[in-house]
Amino acid sequence: MAQPNPPHSPSRRSVVLTGSTLLAGFGLGTALPGSAVAAERRGPVVAQGSESELAVYRPVTVSSTDYAPTPGEFVVDRVASPGVRGTGWRAGGGDPQWISVDLQADCKITWIRLTFEADASDPVFTPPATGNWADGTTGKEILSSYAVDFVVETSRDHTSWTSVYRTTAGTGGVVDIQLPKPTTARWVRLTSRKRSSPNPLGVNGFEVFGSAQGRRPSATGWTDWGTHDGHTPALKVAGD
Repeated sequence: MAQPNPPHSPSRRSVVLTGSTLLAGFGLGTALPGSAVAAERRGPVVAQGSESELAVYRPVTVSSTDYAPTPGEFVVDRVASPGVRGTGWRAGGGDPQWISVDLQADCKITWIRLTFEADASDPVFTPPATGNWADGTTGKEILSSYAVDFVVETSRDHTSWTSVYRTTAGTGGVVDIQLPKPTTARWVRLTSRKRSSPNPLGVNGFEVFGSAQGRRPSATGWTDWGTHDGHTPALKVAGD
């Protein structure tokens, strides 16, 4: 599959990234048989022919958020590499947790890419029972987990859901899920049933590839000035 050019405009991630790495990581300095096949990747977003990335900047809902700088909206900013990137969705404590993307119209979906912040090779951060929370660490630990047992589902009405992929042996990182045949849906949902560690579930990217079947409202990220008139909106004093 060919590799397209990267997006020309910065995402809000690239803005938040500056000075916010401490929020994303601790560092101070095979799938079961099913209806789809998944493979780990560590590369840029890829697409074929007329396919496009359908989830970029679309509405996102989540089961919970661990803390304020890690909202679900950051997973649709076209970041497709694991590791500490400055931002990303962090779920609250406990299992299960879920995240859903509204494509805002029926779309023909061919494959899905999930990018977890952590993978099986990352050291797990374990807080000490007493003393400084950083005692006994190397600074390379990532303060998040990946989904070991998870399911990906689609829906056309936000009520009835169809499973398109399921595994109980996830290893995090980048997971490409190729559907055996195109599926028509408007919503796509990831549900994590079991995490790799007690740390919060961390997802860097949620991408859906295929083609729109109808008219969709335009969607842009708040830092994509190049897609508007090229000028940054003037700052205004808020009421508070």
